[in-house]
Amino acid sequence: MKHIFIVNPTSGKGDGKRAASIIQAEIEQNHLDGEIRTSEYAGHAQKLAAEIKPDPETIVYAVGGDGTIWEVLNGLSQGLRLGILPCGTGNDYYRMIDSRRLPFAQLLHETLQGKWVEVDFGQCHHWRFHNCTTLGLDARVNDLAIKLYQNYPLPRFSVYGLAAVFCALKPTPFELVLKTETETIRQKAIIAAVMNGSSYGNGFIAAPQADLQDGLFDICLIEPLSLWETLWLMPKYKQGRHTHLKQCRILRASEVEIQVDQPILMQSDGEGFTSNHVKITAGPYKLPLIVPQASPLKA
Repeated sequence: MKHIFIVNPTSGKGDGKRAASIIQAEIEQNHLDGEIRTSEYAGHAQKLAAEIKPDPETIVYAVGGDGTIWEVLNGLSQGLRLGILPCGTGNDYYRMIDSRRLPFAQLLHETLQGKWVEVDFGQCHHWRFHNCTTLGLDARVNDLAIKLYQNYPLPRFSVYGLAAVFCALKPTPFELVLKTETETIRQKAIIAAVMNGSSYGNGFIAAPQADLQDGLFDICLIEPLSLWETLWLMPKYKQGRHTHLKQCRILRASEVEIQVDQPILMQSDGEGFTSNHVKITAGPYKLPLIVPQASPLKA
């Protein structure tokens, strides 16, 4: 088996670089047929993944955060298999694969000795996503959190919470028309989150019932709120205790189309863009993924 590790050395403010050293030691000590390919700029991991020819005997590992996974997924050819070794800021998606907080060396070893599962992914416009596509307040939070983390010496666990409080001071409601296979919804909202995974933004559990293997997105809509209502809702939203509240609407679908009344900020797995329309569909095939034996995902 050939193991190709695509490493983002800047992920986690240097965690990726340390991970590369551990991977190299594992390759040498266990005589693996493996190599490390290092991304050097934004979008490079996608190009590195695209250069790998389809081969059932090759596993491509994304080593970094959710942004690195997104790039590798979008470069990966059908016929290749994926592994994920998290060392980013939030690692939200990976929490559904394995919620244990293991030393990287142990996680690497358990993944190499792991089991194969098949998981869903989504398609949004011309790209794929593994975790979520969202629009509105949370996309603004994501954008601000990235800027704070890149420009200020703030602890990684605090940037999303700080960004959320700041953006909550000035939420921007929008009118949306949301269509699924079975219904059409028209309403005002401040958040529309289409989730494959359960959480984003370093632990905001938008979809506590999400399942990576059921072929469906969990969609969370939150109606406009006052400042105090927003501040009251935020801790519940972070803990996944919002789904029963009257201000929230939860639905499930394999295809979602959203039209909004104005161009607004959106994000797909942390990659921001501005639009007034988005169409999201389940991927046309299941993604083969190697995970630790202890993962709750079904083989």
